[in-house]
Amino acid sequence: MKILLALFILFLFLFGCERNYIKDFKIDGISLGDNLVEKYTMDEILKYQKNYYPKTKFKQSDFFPKNMNSEYDQISIGYKIENKKYIVHDVGGAILFKNNIDDCYAKKKEISNSLSKLLKDDNWQINIYEDQYGSYDSQYLILDTGEYVVVECYNWNSNTEKDLNWVDNLQVRVSSPEWEAMKISQE
Repeated sequence: MKILLALFILFLFLFGCERNYIKDFKIDGISLGDNLVEKYTMDEILKYQKNYYPKTKFKQSDFFPKNMNSEYDQISIGYKIENKKYIVHDVGGAILFKNNIDDCYAKKKEISNSLSKLLKDDNWQINIYEDQYGSYDSQYLILDTGEYVVVECYNWNSNTEKDLNWVDNLQVRVSSPEWEAMKISQE
């Protein structure tokens, strides 16, 4: 009986830890499941809050990093507003590459290689497309636990850069299954 109990505990430890590995991935110190109110003040959250999904209980706030040594130029955090904790369901970071898309692609490859090692998964799906604003080179993983991981470069065309003042950039994002289901329902 003791052997059976020991094997059961070992099984839970090995496979339980494996399922939580995405929580170890942080963007500017923030990961899925965090309480946003512990990271930012309510004034900051509300000041930068966007309502991209008005028919849902989800909102998003965009911040500049607090840490001067942050790798990211902007942080985007999606959260559920039905409780006072503002639990993080989506966290992303953007790195700007003004007139330097080749460096964006190199950084995208570096980050996706690092994520493959961390997540023990290199089954990236590729999505490349263009529209009137520019081109998008995206790769993503959907983990067994349902979390979505994406690394993508945005290469804006010259009109978009000039007219909208947008800058080529790389984005890294991790989101919960609930966040992704909400986004799909909004399409």
